[in-house]
Amino acid sequence: MIQEHPKNPICGKDTDVANDLQCSRSQVWHLLKSDPTFPKPVKMSNGMTRLAMEEIHSWIHALKTK
Repeated sequence: MIQEHPKNPICGKDTDVANDLQCSRSQVWHLLKSDPTFPKPVKMSNGMTRLAMEEIHSWIHALKTK
């Protein structure tokens, strides 16, 4: 599930994504596991996983335009 990211995008914590989605951190991780269209996390190092905020914002925009 966790993918290495070739670039170093502007990455956010699960709390940042939860704030943008207006949901809980656990809901973010539920989306990661259950929604194949949800952007995959970026493994920065052992114990540090982030999400590319640009990809998250694109995903939100795609949902709004459906």
